[in-house]
Amino acid sequence: MDSQTSSERVNYDFLSMTESVNISEKSHESDKEIENMGISEQLGTIQWDRVIVYSFLCILIILTNLIAIIKTYQRPRRKVGANNLFFHLCLADIIAGIMVVGLDAIHKITIQWHFGNIGCKLFKFFQAFGILSSTYLVVAISLDRCLAVIDPIGTGQASTRIKIITLSAWLFGAIFSFPQVFS
Repeated sequence: MDSQTSSERVNYDFLSMTESVNISEKSHESDKEIENMGISEQLGTIQWDRVIVYSFLCILIILTNLIAIIKTYQRPRRKVGANNLFFHLCLADIIAGIMVVGLDAIHKITIQWHFGNIGCKLFKFFQAFGILSSTYLVVAISLDRCLAVIDPIGTGQASTRIKIITLSAWLFGAIFSFPQVFS
């Protein structure tokens, strides 16, 4: 048998419920405290080490992907299809780098969200879109290479196949990111 009586359980549940309400109120109070802080006080609460690391990573992501795009198109144009897939992968990585790492660095500086509910939903959509599109483009590259090995003679259809695979990867990225708008 249970050693607690039903009145003790109800009392415990009520206490835990009031604790969660108090925690929620405290988080709203801390938001109000941040809003009431002066700019010098807010700058003291910024996590500068993370801002520096995230900013460095964002710049590194953008530069390395731009270099990869430039180097890809400086090579001879023998593998146009593979170059197009690689270009789209670099583009998706740039989107993911800016939306995930770059905007997180900005958010660490501003401490609070200034762009409203619609801005938040768009931000979350593009975060998911960049990551998912990048992932699906890696799958598209793998699928293209697999189809090239299976049917090496069908290279005449490769251009159309690559366009369809690339478009599908971007569409799947958008479709599966769309629930972020409604959450």
